[in-house]
Amino acid sequence: MAIKFYKTAEKYGAFSNFSRHPFSADGVYYKTSEHYFQCMKFAGEDADYMRKVMQAETPAKCAKLGRSRDYPLRRLGRG
Repeated sequence: MAIKFYKTAEKYGAFSNFSRHPFSADGVYYKTSEHYFQCMKFAGEDADYMRKVMQAETPAKCAKLGRSRDYPLRRLGRG
């Protein structure tokens, strides 16, 4: 049985990247796992843009910023 968790207000929504469950990793606070995921795209490349992504008001705004290709993505093997 597949468990679908696309919408945060539906059953299993707590598993969504957009679910509002903040956490810390390596001493850094992230509002959602979407914020973490999008920030890691820019880690080690553009610290200012990474901060902008990290501070996005909502997971949806964060995802939009993370899809931008106006800033360099991190290279594999770097973090």
